[in-house]
Amino acid sequence: RPVNLINQNWRVLDMPKRRAEQVEESVDLDSPEEQGKTPHLRKRRAVEEAVDESFDPLDQLPVETTKPLDDSLDSSAKKRKSIAPTPTIPKKKSAKTAQDGQQQENELFEALVSGGSALQPVVSEWVKRYEDNAEAAVVELIQLFVVCCGCKATITMEMYRKSETSEAIRSLTENFAEESGDYPLVATGPVYKKFKVTFVEFVEKLIEQCQHAAIYDEYLLDTLIMWLVALTDSQVRAFRHTCTLACMKLVTALITVAHTVNTELDNTQRQIDSEEKRPDNKRGAGKLEKLAEKRQELQRHINSLHEIMDFIFSSVFVRRYRDICADIRAICLAELGVWMKSYSAHFLADSYLKYIGWTLYDKTGDVRLASLVALQGLYSSEELVVHLDMFTQRFKGRITMMRLDKEEVVAVHAIQLCATMMARDMLEAEECVEICELVFLESRTVSHAAGDFAVKYLFSDDFMSRAKQARVVKGRKKPTDHQIMLMELVRFYVDVKIHEHATYFVDSLWEYTDVLRDWEAMTSMLLDDKCGVVLNDEEESVLIEIMTCAAKRATSTAIPTGRSRGRVLSIKERRAMEEEKEKLSTVLMSSIPALMSKYGTDANKATNLASIPQHFNLDLYSEQRLHKQLEVLLTDLKELIMKHTDPGVGSRSAFINIINAYATGAGRVCPHLPVPQPRAVQSALHY
Repeated sequence: RPVNLINQNWRVLDMPKRRAEQVEESVDLDSPEEQGKTPHLRKRRAVEEAVDESFDPLDQLPVETTKPLDDSLDSSAKKRKSIAPTPTIPKKKSAKTAQDGQQQENELFEALVSGGSALQPVVSEWVKRYEDNAEAAVVELIQLFVVCCGCKATITMEMYRKSETSEAIRSLTENFAEESGDYPLVATGPVYKKFKVTFVEFVEKLIEQCQHAAIYDEYLLDTLIMWLVALTDSQVRAFRHTCTLACMKLVTALITVAHTVNTELDNTQRQIDSEEKRPDNKRGAGKLEKLAEKRQELQRHINSLHEIMDFIFSSVFVRRYRDICADIRAICLAELGVWMKSYSAHFLADSYLKYIGWTLYDKTGDVRLASLVALQGLYSSEELVVHLDMFTQRFKGRITMMRLDKEEVVAVHAIQLCATMMARDMLEAEECVEICELVFLESRTVSHAAGDFAVKYLFSDDFMSRAKQARVVKGRKKPTDHQIMLMELVRFYVDVKIHEHATYFVDSLWEYTDVLRDWEAMTSMLLDDKCGVVLNDEEESVLIEIMTCAAKRATSTAIPTGRSRGRVLSIKERRAMEEEKEKLSTVLMSSIPALMSKYGTDANKATNLASIPQHFNLDLYSEQRLHKQLEVLLTDLKELIMKHTDPGVGSRSAFINIINAYATGAGRVCPHLPVPQPRAVQSALHY
C-alpha cells in the first residue's frame, strides 16, 4: 500500500514504504543542520536530496518524453510526496450538492473564456466557497484545470477521496479524446482568442486573493500542486502544456507574494531594532515579544514560499524545459527569465542560469528566442549584470554566433543582446566588427539591427574621444563631430573590403543616425582644403558614393534590391521626405558644379556626382532665380559626357539616363535654356 498521510482525505502518489524509509534514514535528523526545522521540512529536504538532478548539456535538447505513464508517475513520486506536510483541512461549514458543484465549475470556466471584469468576482466567490467547504472547493478547482486542458472527464468527490492521484490521472488520460489536437490554450477562433491571457490572470488573482491565509494552510497549494505536477508528467500534450503554464505562473505569482512578505519582514525588523534601542522603562508592554512573534511568523511564510517555488522548479521546470513540445520549453525559459529579474536574490545563480545557456542551442527558434529575451532583461540591469561574469565567459561565443541564426527574429534579438553586452564592455573589438559587417546583408530586419549596433559601436563616447585626438592636423580647421563620424563610416566601409554595396550600407544606418543627412559636412570634407579631416583618393570615392546613396535614400521610396519596406509611407513621412529633398537641393545646388569640376576626370566619381541632381527639387532654380546655376550645371554635364565617351567606360549609359531626366525637368523649369535632348546625346556618344 502507498504511504498515506494522517488524514484520509489527503491522497499522495504511490511511494513504497521501503523507499520512504530509506530516504528518511539517509538524513541524520539529529545533526546541527537539521535542528530547529519542523519534521515535515526535514523530511521534504531528505526526499528532494535523494532525487538525482544531474544533467549533461550534451545530452541533447530536447529529449522526447517516451516513458510509460506508470513509470513516469512513479519516478517523480518522491518529489511530489515531499511537498505534502500533514494537512489540516479547514472545518466544513456547509455542503454543496453535485449539481451545485457542476454549476460552479461551469461558471469558473465561462469566466475564463469570457475574461474581462467577470474574472475578479468569480475568484472572490470561489475563495468564499473554500472558506466554507475547503474540500469541495479544491475539487472544483482541480476540475477547472482539467477542463482547461480540453478534457471532458469529471472528477467526482468520490474519485477525489478514494482514488490515488496516479489512478485518477491514468483514468483522465485514457478517457481523453486527443484526435483533433485542439485544446483551449492553442485553439483558434473568437471563443478562445483571449483564453491564455485570462487563464494566466486567473492564476495570479487566485494567489492574490489567498495570499493572507489560504496559501499557508498546508492544504490548498499542496493539493493543487500535487495534481498539477502529476498532470505535467502526462503523455497527453494538452495536460502537460496547460498545467506547465499554470505551475510557471504560480511561481511568478508567489514571487509577488514573497516581495510583500519580505517588505513586511524588513519593516518588522526595523521596528524591533528601534524598540530595542529604547530604555526598558519606555518600552511598550509585551510589544517586543509581539514583534518577535510576528517576525518569526513572516520568516516561516518566506521559507514556505521558497520551498514551494523550489519544489515546482525541481518537479516541473527541470523536466519540462526539455519537453518534446517547443511551446512548453519556451514557456519554461520565458518564466525563468522573469523569476531571475524579479526575484534575483533567490533565482539569479549559476545553478539556474545554466538552463538558459543550454537552451541557446535548442533546435527550435522560439525556445532560443525565449532564452535571448530572458538574458536581455538581465544584461540590461546594472544591478544584475554583475552576477553574470561566469555565464558570460561560458556562453558569450554562442551568443555572438547567434547573429547568423537561420531565424531572422532570433538573429535580431541576438544582435540587440550583443549591443547591450558591448555597452558593458563585454565584447572584443573583433566581435563587434563582425556584427557591424551584417549591415551589408540582404535581410532588412537583420541588417537594420546591425546598423543600430554599428552606430552604437562606431559612435560610442570612448571611440569618438579617441578619434578626435587622432584627427587633429596642424594647420587645419578643427573637425566637427559629424565630420569625424563620417570619416569613421568611410574607414569602416574601406576596411571591410565589401564594395559596390553602399546602398545597403546607407539603408541599414539611415534610421539610427543623422550624420548621413549632413550635406554641409560632406561637401566641406570634399571641397575645403583646410578641413580637419584628410581623405585619400579611395576615401574620397567612398564618401562620394555614400553621399549619392544618401541623397537617393532621402528623397525617394526606392530601397535596395531584396529589402522590402514592409509598409506604405505615412503622410508625415512623405512630408518629411519633401522637406529633406528641399534641404538637399538648397545645399548642393551651389556645391555640385564645384564638385564636378574637381572630380570630373574620374569616371566613377563623376558618375555618382552627376546622378545627385536628379534628386533636386528643380522648382527651386526658378523660385530662387538660379537660372544661371542650372545652365552651368547642364554645361558641366555636357562636358562630362564628351570626356567619358569611351565604350569601355561604364558611366556612359548612366550619363544618358541623367540627361534624359534633365531634358524633361530642366526644360520645364527654364524653357529658354538649351537643354541637350536624348537623341542628341545618343548621337554624340555614338562612335
